[in-house]
Amino acid sequence: DEVFCYILDHDLLHKEFVLPFVSKIKNKISDPNIDRNRFAKSWLPMVNKGCTLYHKKMKLNSNPKELFDQKTREDLCKRLADQFIDDLTNDEYHVGDYSK
Repeated sequence: DEVFCYILDHDLLHKEFVLPFVSKIKNKISDPNIDRNRFAKSWLPMVNKGCTLYHKKMKLNSNPKELFDQKTREDLCKRLADQFIDDLTNDEYHVGDYSK
């Protein structure tokens, strides 16, 4: 949960990954048949970078690839995908629209 929140709230990660990605796919989100697994895999670059940054910030001694194994990273991707799909479908995330 700490890593998920760290990634979700990290301003630079958000700017580098979330804004461009959400801008690109926000119109596709309304499709009820959206492939959530494919959408989840799209978050892997952000998760990889977020795990690395978290590892450095917390000064952890373990190997980051062992600490954040493939399953952990996939779970983080799924959680991010679910978060953004829900926010976008509920009209709670506005890219470039600050009037709401």
